[in-house]
Amino acid sequence: MIRELVKGKTAIFIDASNIYFSQKTLKWHIDFVRLLEYLKNETDFWKAFFYTAYDPNHKKQKEFLDFLEIVGYSVRTKFEALIKYLKRYGKRCIVFSVKGHVSLELVKQAKFIDLKKLAKYIKRK
Repeated sequence: MIRELVKGKTAIFIDASNIYFSQKTLKWHIDFVRLLEYLKNETDFWKAFFYTAYDPNHKKQKEFLDFLEIVGYSVRTKFEALIKYLKRYGKRCIVFSVKGHVSLELVKQAKFIDLKKLAKYIKRK
């Protein structure tokens, strides 16, 4: 589905808070292994980054973030303003989310794809 939107090496940037609330809206959970496989199959994949706030005292969160790193994500705990930087270098930016969980500014600056359209590819079984 996204193959026709993405050309060249592709880096994926995931905002944890956005994904968390999108899953609540969708009433299903993303299988992050399947998501990574899907992105690798649909793009000239380079790397996937997972941005999140981090509480070192929260054991389950640490286990989840460790899992993401084991399966191939690069976990970052400080979200950087990437869209403008990437676009300045001619990179295409795509936002995957559910309407209502993404700022209007981000939707205006990037191509928006509703996660509902990817359910059959990335929904946890």
